[in-house]
Amino acid sequence: MEKVLITGMGVVSPLGCSLDSFWDALISGTSGVDRIRGFDASEYPVKIAAEVKDFDVETYMTAREAKKMDPFSQYGFAAACQAWEDSGLSSATLDPERAGVVMGCGTGGLHVAQKAGMALPEKGHKAFNPFMVSQLILNIISGHIAIKYGLNGPNYVVTTACAGGNHAIADGIDLIQRGDADVMLVGGCEGSINEMGIGSFRRCGRCVGSIRTSHGGRRVHLMRIAVAS
Repeated sequence: MEKVLITGMGVVSPLGCSLDSFWDALISGTSGVDRIRGFDASEYPVKIAAEVKDFDVETYMTAREAKKMDPFSQYGFAAACQAWEDSGLSSATLDPERAGVVMGCGTGGLHVAQKAGMALPEKGHKAFNPFMVSQLILNIISGHIAIKYGLNGPNYVVTTACAGGNHAIADGIDLIQRGDADVMLVGGCEGSINEMGIGSFRRCGRCVGSIRTSHGGRRVHLMRIAVAS
C-alpha cells in the first residue's frame, strides 16, 4: 500500500492561531477554556467555552471577503492557508485534477443563521442577505479552499459531528492510496460558540450547567464536551 505523507499543517484554535503558538500553549499546559467573551452569557447556565482568540481574519482575506463567510469558514480557510504555505506546494507544479479538498464540519453557519433569525420578526424576508445560503452550507469551506489554490480534484465536506475532521483526514488518505488523487488538503473546522450554539447544546444536555466545582475561590460551570469555535 502506498505511503501517504503529511507535508504541511495549519491551525486556528483556542490554544493559538498558528502552529508555533498552538504547540507552545499545548506543551506548557495552557488551557484554551475561559469565560465566554463572544456574547453576554451571564444568564446562561453554561458560562465557559473554548473560543478562538486573537484571530486576525484580514491576514488571510480582505474585509470584504470575510463578510461573505461565517466564522467557521474563516477559521477553516485560514488553517488551510497555513497548511498550504507550510507544505511548500505550488499550484503551478500540480495536476489540478489530482489535487483536492476534504473537510469535516458539524454545524456550519450558526452565526449567520442566528443573525438572520433575530432580524426576521422585524425585517421579514429582507433579514436574509444575498450570501446567506453560501455562508450557511457546510461544503462551502472546501469550495473556498479549492478556488483559492485551483484544486479541481475530489471536493466535499464530511458531516459526522465531532468526528468530521478525523474522517476527512482518513478520506484524504484513502483517495491518495487508491490512486484517485496525488495531493489532498484535509482537516476540520467549526464555529459554534454563540447564543444559538451554546443554548441549543445546553438544552439537549451536552453542556451541563448543574455540575460545578471550586476553582480559585470561584464557582465555575463545566461543560461535558469541548466545543471549539
